[in-house]
Amino acid sequence: MSTGKKYTVKFRRKLEKKTNYRKRVKYLSANKPRVVIRTHLNNLLLQLIKFDRKQDKIILSTHSTELKKLGWPYHRGNLPSAYLTGYLFGKKLSKNNIGEVVIDFGIYSPIKKSRSYAALKGLIDAGVKTNHSNEEIFPEESKLHGSHISQYFKKIESSDTNQFSSYKKKSLDMSKIEIVIKEVKNQIGKES
Repeated sequence: MSTGKKYTVKFRRKLEKKTNYRKRVKYLSANKPRVVIRTHLNNLLLQLIKFDRKQDKIILSTHSTELKKLGWPYHRGNLPSAYLTGYLFGKKLSKNNIGEVVIDFGIYSPIKKSRSYAALKGLIDAGVKTNHSNEEIFPEESKLHGSHISQYFKKIESSDTNQFSSYKKKSLDMSKIEIVIKEVKNQIGKES
């Protein structure tokens, strides 16, 4: 370990690459609650976090597994499910009278038109005001509503492939994903 006058020991969370303190200070200086969007391989997590001097407090949380209860039978790690999860969380925020938030993507910068931005688009469509307004970062509406998935399914349906085999075993028709998305979105709107 280095010693001397010019050596400064870094914060533990910075060394572990868990916290970017420059970003954190910007988020906290906004004096608004943060919505943290975390993407995983098969799921998505959105949390409303308020700053406290001792520790951050999670006020509200939504996980993409909640879509199952609303009738979502498909994979929870794609663009449409990310959009629906963001929309569901946005409706929860509106129910709790939280109209404006700051979006926190964490230490990693998300890619344009990715699941993180699909979830953000769902938040905005639910009526939540955020610090992101650039329309170029959001996925196209057709992708949010699953038309690219149903088109691809129709293209490979006749070929002998194992892709979508789990859906075929469950007798789920991928060509109807757009209809299911509308139904789930309507269900979310009714419950809020």
